[in-house]
Amino acid sequence: MLESKLNLNDKAEITLSGESGVITAVCQYISSETQYELLYCEKGTGRAVHDWWSESLLRHVLPSDNTRAES
Repeated sequence: MLESKLNLNDKAEITLSGESGVITAVCQYISSETQYELLYCEKGTGRAVHDWWSESLLRHVLPSDNTRAES
């Protein structure tokens, strides 16, 4: 198994939008980067969304102080 940047139940932020949520699933591939399913509230609508994101588009958010971890 490959080492992942994020783990299940980690808080993560989508770098493109600033939305953040919790990692609910991880999918690893032989020929492409790891994908993560993120449960988050969509900006504007506030509705809960589950979406898959590439590892390079997410940042880990530290639970203790809500600051970003180094990528």
